[in-house]
Amino acid sequence: MMMFELSKTQFFCILFFIQTGGVFISFQHYLIQDAKQNSWLVFLVIALMQYLLFLLFEKTYHALRVPTFIRWVFKIYWLLVIISGLSFIIYLLSLWTLPDTPIIVTTAIILIVSYYANYGKVTAVLNIWTIAIPVVIFIVITWLLAVPHLDWYRMAPQIDFNVVKMARAFLVATAPMIGLEFYLFLRPFVKEVRSLAGWPLFSYQMSWTFFYLATILVNQLFFGIEEIKTIPQPTLYMMKSLTLSFIERADLFYMIAWIIWSIVTVILYIFFVVMTWPADNESKRRRQNIVIHLFLLAVIGFFVSKERNEWIREIVNYLHLAIGIVLPIILILLKKGLNKWIKDSSS
Repeated sequence: MMMFELSKTQFFCILFFIQTGGVFISFQHYLIQDAKQNSWLVFLVIALMQYLLFLLFEKTYHALRVPTFIRWVFKIYWLLVIISGLSFIIYLLSLWTLPDTPIIVTTAIILIVSYYANYGKVTAVLNIWTIAIPVVIFIVITWLLAVPHLDWYRMAPQIDFNVVKMARAFLVATAPMIGLEFYLFLRPFVKEVRSLAGWPLFSYQMSWTFFYLATILVNQLFFGIEEIKTIPQPTLYMMKSLTLSFIERADLFYMIAWIIWSIVTVILYIFFVVMTWPADNESKRRRQNIVIHLFLLAVIGFFVSKERNEWIREIVNYLHLAIGIVLPIILILLKKGLNKWIKDSSS
C-alpha cells in the first residue's frame, strides 16, 4: 500500500469531500417524497448513527487489519460508486448544459482531468480539495439567497406517516453516509497520534450534518411536498426559479460548481482505489491509474440514462449498507473476538 501522511485538517477535509461530492443534489427528491415533512428528522437520526460509527472507528482503527480479499471487496465497491457518480454527472450534463455533445466526449474530458490529477505527486492529489473551497462558498451563498422564498410552516413534523415509506426514507437518508468507511482506511495515516474523538470529530460531524440538513430543508421549504414528487433534481430547479440580478441562469452556475465538486470527489476515489492496489514503484502505480481510467471510459456510457443510472444508484445504496457500514462493524467485532480468544487461551 502507498504510504503518505495527513494532517488532521487534510484528513477531515478529504473525508468531507468524499462524503459530499457524489450525492448532495441527488437524494433529497426521494427522501422528501417518502418522509415528507419528517425528512429532516429522519436525517438527524442517520447523522447520529454516523457519529456513533465514527466514535467506534476512532476507538478501533489502530488494531484493525483488513485482509487482502476484503480490500478487493472495498475496491470493487468504490469503483461502482465512481461509476454511479460519474454517470449521474454526465447524465445531468446531457440534460442541462451539453445536450448536443456526445457522451463519450464528455466522459473523456472528465476522465482526462482525473487522470492528470492522479498522475502527479501524491501530495497534489491529497490537496486537490482546496480548489473546491470557493465552490463550497458559492453554493452556500446561493442557498442563503433562497431563504426569503422558504415557507417555514413546511418544517412541521407529520405524525401520521406510512411505515413502509418511512423505512424506505431511512434507507435513502443513508446515502450521504457513503464514504464513511474511508475513516478506517485514512485514520492510520494521520500524523495526530492522540484521539480525534473529542472536538475534532464532533466539529466534523456537525459540519457534515448542517451541510446536508441545509440541502434537505432548502428543498423541503422551497417546494411543496406534492411539487417535490414531480421534480427529480429540486435543487437545480430551485436555482432556475430564483431571479437574481447578478446571474441570469443561477442553475447553470450552480451545476458547474457541483460538477467541479463532484470531479474532486471522483479524483479522490480513484486515488484511493489505486492506493490500496499493491504497487512497489511509481511506474506501476501510474499503469494502474491508466487501467482504471480506461475501464471507466469503457463502461460509463452504458449507465448514462435515467433508468440505468437509477438502477446502479439503488445498487450502490444497498452495497453501501452492506460494505460501507455492516462490513467494517463485522471486521471490528471479529478482531475483538479474536483478541479475546487469544487472551483467554494464553491465561
